[in-house]
Amino acid sequence: MSRTILHLEIEDSVKELLNALLSARGHKVESLASGKAGLAKIAQENIDLVVVGAELEDIDGISFISKLRASNRNISIIYVSKVWHDAAIYKQLRSDLKVDMVVHRPLKASLLGAQIESIFQEEKKITSHIEQEETIFKTLQANYLKVLPERVKKLNTAIQTAKTNPEDQYSLLEAIRLAHNLKGTASSCGFGVLGESAGSLEKALASIKDNRLEKNEAAWEEIDLMVDLVRSNATVLGGTPKLDLAVHQGHIQSGPGLLQRLEHMATDSAHFVNLFLGGHLHGFDLLVGD
Repeated sequence: MSRTILHLEIEDSVKELLNALLSARGHKVESLASGKAGLAKIAQENIDLVVVGAELEDIDGISFISKLRASNRNISIIYVSKVWHDAAIYKQLRSDLKVDMVVHRPLKASLLGAQIESIFQEEKKITSHIEQEETIFKTLQANYLKVLPERVKKLNTAIQTAKTNPEDQYSLLEAIRLAHNLKGTASSCGFGVLGESAGSLEKALASIKDNRLEKNEAAWEEIDLMVDLVRSNATVLGGTPKLDLAVHQGHIQSGPGLLQRLEHMATDSAHFVNLFLGGHLHGFDLLVGD
């Protein structure tokens, strides 16, 4: 059965992919880049499904969904995210805003087509699928939190070994590998802040390797601060009573202080400052910006 689908997206490549995918399945697809135009279209026409990108011309995707739900609680919605968010954001999307499905870029055409078709099943089947998906995801999160302390401990041990043995490239490579794995798994489990901080640590360690700073004490001091940030993020997720969200946010906001210290190093080592402030730690901005 043919359905009418409204796709809200600013990137032409994504528009073309989704239009080709859904048109081939017999659906009618219209693409818009403006949230305001999208709301007007939904109010005027019978739309079966809205696919919302992360950013529109005049509003971000989640804010648009919030506006849409204020006037229409029944229309089916798929949210296409560019990044992995915190579990709280997923809860807001699925539970509060009743988003039927959240998918992540890069999109996999064959899988996405099947996912969209599932939206058009009977409401009972969709509800059952969502509940099962949420149960599986919560179990995944719970199991991950059980092993998280040990993984953070192994990462810290590898970093300290690399720090005290600057000639041992294997230890540094192992630290980079563990930081990379922590970034990916934490993000996949919906713990975006932890994933971002681990990703920034991975980039910092890679910069030390690539620029032969294994014996630079100032570089390792900054690495230690970033390890503390990762550890704090992990501790908050574990629910330690002495640490709450306010403390967690305080650690995140400590980022500007690190950058100020890096700037202060300019008089001591121009190469070191060029390394850290010249873009090698670009991912560190995630901790102090949006």
